[in-house]
Amino acid sequence: MFVVNYNNFNHLQKCCLVSLLLFPTNSIIKKREIVFWWFRALDDLCVEEVFVEL
Repeated sequence: MFVVNYNNFNHLQKCCLVSLLLFPTNSIIKKREIVFWWFRALDDLCVEEVFVEL
């Protein structure tokens, strides 16, 4: 089982994770769509690196 402590995330990671709450429970979310969505929101940051850290 994969367990992560939300309190150990930095601010950016928390924002990205919280954005997933917009999707219905048990929905299938494609990584590519999320990465592009976050990229548009975060402009200059390398979203792939942020995603890997999550």
